[in-house]
Amino acid sequence: MLFGVLLVSFAISAYSNLEYVKNEERVASSLVDGSGFHVSILADDIMALASSYDSDPERTRFLVASAVVNSKALATLSKALNDLEGDEHYRKWYLVYGSLFMYFAGLTGKEHEDIVNKLSEDGEALQKIAAVLERAGSSTNPFEIQREELDNLVDLASALVTSGND
Repeated sequence: MLFGVLLVSFAISAYSNLEYVKNEERVASSLVDGSGFHVSILADDIMALASSYDSDPERTRFLVASAVVNSKALATLSKALNDLEGDEHYRKWYLVYGSLFMYFAGLTGKEHEDIVNKLSEDGEALQKIAAVLERAGSSTNPFEIQREELDNLVDLASALVTSGND
């Protein structure tokens, strides 16, 4: 009888653990699926900002605000994936998107001329970042890029933030 109770208890415990893992995998999959949209928009915004320095001030402010919102959303998604998966890969994405959030948030509230000067100064790095994000956003899993490319992206995004502290 005791063996039967232990067996049933073990079966219930195993089933509960399996259901937890399945739920966790579904949550992670949903987070990945929902991120592609934000990655594509962020890539477009960054490319537009990096290539048209003398654009309309209202358009520039809109693109900066959009980059702030989308980079913040992606930083949040990356953090959640890192918390679920415990994967260094997602932590690096969190660093990329968190750095981009800080960079673009730092541009909000500045005079248009100052924004244009900063974008012009960082144009090459922004174009490189946008190109990688564009490729990532068009794939099934926007978090899947080569490790070296992700490391380079972390360096580029981090450099943008540190260059803003001059």
